[in-house]
Amino acid sequence: MRIAERVVAGAIALGTLGGFAWFAWWQQSTDVPAVPAPSALEVPRPASSPALGRPLYRCDARTQCQQMKSCEEAMFFLQNCKGNKLELDEDDDGIPCEIQWCQR
Repeated sequence: MRIAERVVAGAIALGTLGGFAWFAWWQQSTDVPAVPAPSALEVPRPASSPALGRPLYRCDARTQCQQMKSCEEAMFFLQNCKGNKLELDEDDDGIPCEIQWCQR
């Protein structure tokens, strides 16, 4: 092999390796960032699941704040279930379970 052929072969090999290295760097730098972990203060879920088209809660025999599991659930019962107004919203201000769940 002549010297000129070796130089050309080396340049092609070096260019190929450089191209692979650049491509790997470019792929890594353009990746979509990871979704951060949910914080302790998450936004409450909506009262219905749009993907499923059905409510997350349903009216049942529960009428007291200590029977609820969240402010969102108490709000759903107050707004959608008959007979719960007096038990869940004692001061009639529209905010249910203020001591247990819906502190403002």
